[in-house]
Amino acid sequence: RWLFDEFYTEFAIKDFALTAGGKIRPEKLLELAEGNLNNLKEYSYFTYLDADGIRQTFKSHENVTSTLEGKRIAMSFTLHLTKPIDPRTTTVSYRIYDPSYYVEMKHLAKDGVMISGNLGTCTTRLDIPKPDAAFVTLAAALDKNAKGPDDMGSFFAERVHIACHKGE
Repeated sequence: RWLFDEFYTEFAIKDFALTAGGKIRPEKLLELAEGNLNNLKEYSYFTYLDADGIRQTFKSHENVTSTLEGKRIAMSFTLHLTKPIDPRTTTVSYRIYDPSYYVEMKHLAKDGVMISGNLGTCTTRLDIPKPDAAFVTLAAALDKNAKGPDDMGSFFAERVHIACHKGE
């Protein structure tokens, strides 16, 4: 589930036709979400999951919803791995970031990661990035049309570690 900032939301919906009651048409938010996700597919949906240190791939997205929450767009979607992994026997971590540019993407809360399924007891750990000062300066110097070094966003991305074990 992604919650976009007010600036992106304002930019994204500025040309949307409103209902007679002055509301955003729900189908327009869904079209925007589908369009964004279709564009992000070649970038792994900005979601980079590693299992035992090996980058995993995703099938196409599904279960897309998009709503307006106050002045922010909220978008939810489901990604399934191309090849399932078992977090009870595999070291799993993921990051969410734009590989070519710095865009702040953060988990809303320390416990903002939800694990579902019959996996036993699972824990998560959120690592906050500590990028080198020179890299922060470089990112700040880029204008909106500039492209940073390959995989630039990874230096600013939070990493979530997931560990599961069978319950007793």
